[in-house]
Amino acid sequence: MKLDIFQGFQLKTMLFDYDSFQFRRMFRGAGSFSLTLNDLTEKENLMEDTIIIARNDAWIIENVHGYKNIRGEMTLELSGRHINAILERRVVESFTVNTTDTIETQLRQLITDNFISPTMAARKMEHFYLAQAKGIQKKATTTYTLEKMSVLEILNRVCGYSGLGYRLNFYPEEQRFVFEILEGRDLSDQVFFSEEYGNVSEAEVYRESENYRNAGLKDGVWTGTAAGLDRREVILGDDETLSDYGRLISVDGMVLDTEQFIYLEDWDLGDTVSYLDKTLGFFVENPILEIQETYEKEVTMEVTFGERVPTIF
Repeated sequence: MKLDIFQGFQLKTMLFDYDSFQFRRMFRGAGSFSLTLNDLTEKENLMEDTIIIARNDAWIIENVHGYKNIRGEMTLELSGRHINAILERRVVESFTVNTTDTIETQLRQLITDNFISPTMAARKMEHFYLAQAKGIQKKATTTYTLEKMSVLEILNRVCGYSGLGYRLNFYPEEQRFVFEILEGRDLSDQVFFSEEYGNVSEAEVYRESENYRNAGLKDGVWTGTAAGLDRREVILGDDETLSDYGRLISVDGMVLDTEQFIYLEDWDLGDTVSYLDKTLGFFVENPILEIQETYEKEVTMEVTFGERVPTIF
């Protein structure tokens, strides 16, 4: 994979040869990357805040590590995150989500107020724009307030509640950073992943119900209809709903790119697809929330269907 290296909006060089390049794309968040080079001829072009474009995603260098082994061979290790990480550079004391406006409208206003047209001139980020609104009609079901968070954290929380995603795009030829809200497609009846279909080589399945709750108490009002032994109660915080305490079902799979379902054409981040494991008798329709690609001697792709679940196993 070719890597275009930019400092600001100026193309400095292109990389074709490297030891390894690994990156994790996320539907919401700022997935990380790592790049390892034994050729140091381009080291002056690989400084902090340099932007790497790989295909249609942009990554910002945050850490630079160089070392020499006992044979005198030099290695340069670079790491950082998707340029979504730039959204972490502004913080907000309080942000209230209402039930009247759409989530897309409210989050676009969040970006405008903190990056594009803030009241304090020093907080303005030049070359920052909004993509054309998509008209996504999702709204919050209850009003809630988030306090003392970065813009990135607010986006993660609000989009997580509503099933949406977001992305900051980098268009150097136009000298623009462009923010957009994303809505995945429901492809559960069209795209299937399974060893039986030949597009998964190995997988880990997680089912987590330890923190599952189905009845919530907030300000003296109960939500949820479960009863008896099945009823699991929780006191909800100001910005919490019962959906925060749902059962987690997740699959991490090594996916093979096949002609049957082509990556980036037939499926991508945010799309809801079907996963089947006949051995476990497991079938789930989940959105694709993370994709990790690794380019070394071989190319591998790990896909997370649903929320990533920490495990002790």
